[in-house]
Amino acid sequence: MRKSLVLASLFVLVCGGEVLAGVPDPLRSGTGLSTPAAGCQYRFRANGGLDTMTLCVTLRDGFTAPVAACSTSATIGSPSIIVGDCGGLTQTGFTDGAGVVYFYYQCVSGRGDATIDVVAHCSGDIAIGSQTFTFTNSDMNASNEAGASTDVVDLGIWAGCYTPSPYCVASDFNCASGVDVVDLGLWAGGLGIGCSSCP
Repeated sequence: MRKSLVLASLFVLVCGGEVLAGVPDPLRSGTGLSTPAAGCQYRFRANGGLDTMTLCVTLRDGFTAPVAACSTSATIGSPSIIVGDCGGLTQTGFTDGAGVVYFYYQCVSGRGDATIDVVAHCSGDIAIGSQTFTFTNSDMNASNEAGASTDVVDLGIWAGCYTPSPYCVASDFNCASGVDVVDLGLWAGGLGIGCSSCP
């Protein structure tokens, strides 16, 4: 009886281990974002002319082993204000031999705070984690028009912060803790550019 119980316990441990192997474990996996070049936020244009935001995803299983060749998606969402992306809100990729996959963002439109939710799809849909980031774009209303997505409407939104108070980080393109003509020049670099230019 005792021998049978020990064998049954070993069987459960071995089978349980096989279930954990190769299955992404959110507690052992992780996500990380690159640091914004300007410091206070990421800055984008419809043609990818300013910053590139890099998301690194690492998948590990219950034994902390890398999960390779796993289909993974990263989706941008908006908890507080308008957001879009000329390249689409969801990107997909496969992890390499080290269990790592990178996602690159250059054309996120709108302004404010947004999230990136990561899901691994190789063993069902497993939520891996979420990252929040602050950003701005010359296309401040996220119209995402193909021909010229930055226009007078976006200028009005930008100019709404061209006073000492209230300070709006979305209009501060050089992250100088104030909004001035330098920011206007950086914003104006998006004029005449549309979503069709997104890399």
